[in-house]
Amino acid sequence: MSNRRLLVRRFPTAGAAIALASSVAIAGLPISPAQALFRSSPRGNDYEICANRLLSAGISPEEAADSCAAALHPQDLSSCVLSIDSGTPVAAVDALTGCKRVRRPLDLAECVVDVDSDTQSVASIESLDYCRRSLLPLEFSSCVVGLRREIDLEAIAAMDVCIDADDRAIQYAPSVLLETNPSLRLTPLEVR
Repeated sequence: MSNRRLLVRRFPTAGAAIALASSVAIAGLPISPAQALFRSSPRGNDYEICANRLLSAGISPEEAADSCAAALHPQDLSSCVLSIDSGTPVAAVDALTGCKRVRRPLDLAECVVDVDSDTQSVASIESLDYCRRSLLPLEFSSCVVGLRREIDLEAIAAMDVCIDADDRAIQYAPSVLLETNPSLRLTPLEVR
């Protein structure tokens, strides 16, 4: 009987234990749910950092303001511009144009820098355009760099081959279905 009373005194109610556990769990969550959707910088305002970086790269104040304000992740945009500007002969203004037009600006920057370093800056502005047009810029840069290491290809020829490979996979997808299942017939639907 005395052991039972001792247990009751240590844990007076189950509700207190639950309240303690839930308060610890709540303390680890962001202050507002909106913060969970957007990355924020521990050092300051993302838009301020973006504008500062773009201005330091030589972008006009108006263009920097418009670009940073329109970006979902302004720090990624400015990092893209700075990476391309510092790692290639591509001008910051041209890099900004490319970085604004893609969903993953950091992948674009890595692609451009990788292809440009492999081609010894022979086709810098072309590498920006090819990487921007590729759906998977990191795969594209791996393709260009890998082919050029093993095969004697000019920079533009390697980029042409690798960008065409993206299109081919989409063009031949239905034929794979027909080869695996010859009884499958594709017929157009009638519109009523």
